Amino acid sequence: MHKDLCVSCCRMAEGGRPQPDQEVCLLGHSYIRRVYEHYLQESKQDPTKLFTVDGRVVRVRASPQGGASAVDSNEQTSVFFLARLALLRSPTPVAFFVHIGECDVADRRSGLELLSPDVIAQHIKNLVNLLLSRGVRFVVVGQLVVWPRQQPFAQNITQVNFLLEEALASMPCDRVKFWRHRGGFSQGNTYDADGVHLNEHGLVRYWHSIRQALSFGISRAVAPTPTPVTKPP
Repeated sequence: MHKDLCVSCCRMAEGGRPQPDQEVCLLGHSYIRRVYEHYLQESKQDPTKLFTVDGRVVRVRASPQGGASAVDSNEQTSVFFLARLALLRSPTPVAFFVHIGECDVADRRSGLELLSPDVIAQHIKNLVNLLLSRGVRFVVVGQLVVWPRQQPFAQNITQVNFLLEEALASMPCDRVKFWRHRGGFSQGNTYDADGVHLNEHGLVRYWHSIRQALSFGISRAVAPTPTPVTKPP
């Protein structure tokens, strides 16, 4: 979007930067932390890179933790703890993008399997229910990604995605979406040397996909409720 179009469609805050009309939140493990830092740096250097939907700037915030787990607990590494922390702030984000689960498939250090796919999928579905019950209007759940270091557990991750997509399909389609990243991250040089995290090229692709997911979510979250048509007697 051109800078003049972005500015003309948004209310202005002090300093000449567009003032956001909506808020969204990114929730998950270190993938979320890194892509959020990428977005902050990118938009600081170039205001035209601010996240906008229909010409309105959307404030992006995040609640990430490296090594975060999908298991519900009071531990600071639990995505449920991170979600409750994010929901303490006002206003409640209109939409969440969630990326969680890979750290529950297998231990990165020992290489041992941790939780079964059905258990991981159920935990993530419970998280979605928590967010919706607390006033979030739309939740996008991103697919789990097969990291190069987790190739031995690729089948487990594929199974989690299958079960998760199936479980979320039974929830209201106007409030929940399972999001598959087009092309994934297996094409080209997208990973750091650690075989887990995305490099700069991978982060660009990842953020582009998240922007599309959140744009979809916001369009559903703010869509007017259809007025029932009453047929004449």
